[in-house]
Amino acid sequence: MNESVRAEIEFFLGHTENQLSLMLGGYYKRQLEFVGLLPKRVRPGNMWAQLYEPLLYGKLCVQQDLCTHLSSLSSMDEVALTLHLADTICPLLWKLPPFMLAALLVRIGIAGFCSCGTPVPKHRRFSILSHGSQLYQALSHKLSGLEAQGKTVADIEDVLTCLRQQREAVHAAIEALYQPEYAELLTTNDVPIPAAHSPPG
Repeated sequence: MNESVRAEIEFFLGHTENQLSLMLGGYYKRQLEFVGLLPKRVRPGNMWAQLYEPLLYGKLCVQQDLCTHLSSLSSMDEVALTLHLADTICPLLWKLPPFMLAALLVRIGIAGFCSCGTPVPKHRRFSILSHGSQLYQALSHKLSGLEAQGKTVADIEDVLTCLRQQREAVHAAIEALYQPEYAELLTTNDVPIPAAHSPPG
C-alpha cells in the first residue's frame, strides 16, 4: 500500500458514519444529475443507499458470506480492512469513490450491515436482492428513454453498462442464496449440479 492510498483511506476513516453517508449522498446526487436521472432541485436522501445496499449485501453478505469470516476480518486494522473491502466492491461501483464507501462499511461494521448473529430468513434476503434488481431495471428503462441532453452517447452507454452489471451481480447473489437448495435437490435426484451462472429454472 503506497502512502497516497493510505492517506486517502485515513482521510475517509477520519469521518463518522453519518458524515460519510452525507458525503456519499451528495456525491451520488451529482452523478445522477450528470446523466439526467435526477432534477437538480431534488434531494436524493439515501437514494444511493437504496441502490447500492442490495448490491453490496449480495456481494459481501451472501456471495462472500463475510459473517463466517468475522474473526479474520476483526484481526485486520481499519486501514487494511477498508482496502480489502474497496478492492472487493470497486468493480460494482459507478463513479463512487470505493475508499469512501468501504470506510462507511467499516464504520457501520460488517456484523451490523450483514446482520451477523441474527437469523435472516431467506425470503428477507431475497426481498433485499430483488428490490435492487427492480430498481436497476427501472433506471435502465428510464435512462434508455432519455435524450442525451448535451451528453455524449458514450456517457449514457457507460451508465447503462454499469446498471446492467449491477443487475447481473444481484442475480448472481440470488443464485448463490438458493444454490445450496439446488445442490441438495439435484444430488438427491442424481442430477449433475449446474454451473453457478445457469441455475435450474
